[in-house]
Amino acid sequence: MTPKEIRKAIELDRMDEAIEGLRIWGDNSGDRLLQSQTIQLAGRWNSLKGQEISGILSNAEAGIARARIRAAILSLTKDDGTDPGYMPKPIVPQPSPQLAPVLPPVVPLAPSEVTPPTPPKPDPVLGPRPSHSGDKNNQVAGIVGVVFIALAALLAVLINCPTSFQYWIFMTILALGAGMVAYLISGAIKVIKIKGAEGVGGFAVFILVLFLQPLQLISTDDGCNATEPFTMTLALQADKPNPAYPDYEASVNNIQLWTGNEYRTGDVNSNLVVDFKNMPPPILNKHTQLRLLKPETSPWKLAMDSVLVKPSGQQIRLVPSGMLGKLEGRVRDKESKPLAGAIIRYNSLSDTADVSGRFQLEIPLKLQRESYPVEVTATGFKVQRLDAYSHSEVEVVMEK
Repeated sequence: MTPKEIRKAIELDRMDEAIEGLRIWGDNSGDRLLQSQTIQLAGRWNSLKGQEISGILSNAEAGIARARIRAAILSLTKDDGTDPGYMPKPIVPQPSPQLAPVLPPVVPLAPSEVTPPTPPKPDPVLGPRPSHSGDKNNQVAGIVGVVFIALAALLAVLINCPTSFQYWIFMTILALGAGMVAYLISGAIKVIKIKGAEGVGGFAVFILVLFLQPLQLISTDDGCNATEPFTMTLALQADKPNPAYPDYEASVNNIQLWTGNEYRTGDVNSNLVVDFKNMPPPILNKHTQLRLLKPETSPWKLAMDSVLVKPSGQQIRLVPSGMLGKLEGRVRDKESKPLAGAIIRYNSLSDTADVSGRFQLEIPLKLQRESYPVEVTATGFKVQRLDAYSHSEVEVVMEK
């Protein structure tokens, strides 16, 4: 294909035909420079077509690239004297955004030609550059330290009077936790820019807590080393659910405390304060059983059945026992025959006697009291009014 035919194909917008003719013309010319130029233009055209298909270039950008390739081909195949008077049409590209040049494909270097980067030398004072792995180590140490401190606090609550061995175990756990938290804090603040400063700071805190034992500076004598009998005081609190609910009578139903071999009754005063005197030292700071002297006859019960033995005063709550929550009995006539259908009323509550004359009223807490004024009615019988007690069987005898 001659240069004139190539230019004609471009004029008719047959670019693929022009590119193929350009390649054949370059191969047949024997000119190595021309061959190189025609190969480069063919490569640019094929690359442009690929970018158009993939949508990388807009229509305007593709138009500019096409115009540049056409201009380059026309310049390369300009009139060589074989086509006198031929003048190719000028190509004026439309204004559009600047198009990035189409670069030839990158040829990767062989492994032997690649020079590896030189790693930076560590600073003799600051050490190597910090990495994220160090931050993760700090976080793990901090979490473990918090767990150790929480474990030490739990042991302090569970073990009131530790032995010497238990005390050293407790202090070791606390010191380890404090050291790990210090390691986390020093690593997070990064005030000391010296290699290994976090570890040194954490170890220093561990040594301080373990051997200086700062808790002894704020601890008080809780009687762990008591060898003499002591007095334990309990303050009783009975909250009545309603004004008519019976009071707690400590003189009738006092509090008893288990001393290890027997239940001991305390001395109670009018303010519901109970003193347990001459308590044996071995039960100090230990949990022991607590009970009422006669729980089965009391409308009150203890809110807890054990207490921590210590000389200082403690408050013990009393709550309704539920003994006054049920009123039951039987309705009969003078001949002891059950009166089925008899109605028993107390306040807004009522129940109907069954075929055996039995009834049962469930009393809510707000209506409970020592005795209940009930009213019993039955067809053909007089109305009966009486005070009924929940802790005994109610026997109602109806008269005509």
